[in-house]
Amino acid sequence: MEENIKNKLKNLVSKDTSDWKEKAKFRKENKFWLEHSQTIAIKILSELKKLNMTQKALAEKLNIEPQQINKIVKGQENLTLKTICQIENALGITLISVSESFIELSNGIVSNQNVSASTIKASLEASSSEVDKPDFSKANWAKLVPEDNSYGMAA
Repeated sequence: MEENIKNKLKNLVSKDTSDWKEKAKFRKENKFWLEHSQTIAIKILSELKKLNMTQKALAEKLNIEPQQINKIVKGQENLTLKTICQIENALGITLISVSESFIELSNGIVSNQNVSASTIKASLEASSSEVDKPDFSKANWAKLVPEDNSYGMAA
């Protein structure tokens, strides 16, 4: 009888070695972007449900394979800004926003508002000249940091 139990247990044990340690190490080392990826995945799934849209329909709209959407909504994809903007446009939502405070637009106005990546892209594309690298010199710092220094940075 005891021999029968041992044989049953042996049959239950996987012959493959577990990679749980590697997966845990990956999650720990990449926690900073995985959290954002998971938040984006939840927003996408929520919007798909609200729009009564399938992952397959979103994939068709983006002209990508449905498997890629499946990977994205699992929250473990390191998405490019291009992909994020394409999804935002396809769903009509904002997945991420970038503080405009440190972006000096072509008209010289610096704003403290959060705007979507698509809005910044459109503003930059609307500029007739090539966008210069922002000037973070001390002389220009006053334009970049609010007078009340609400960012807590040294002027």
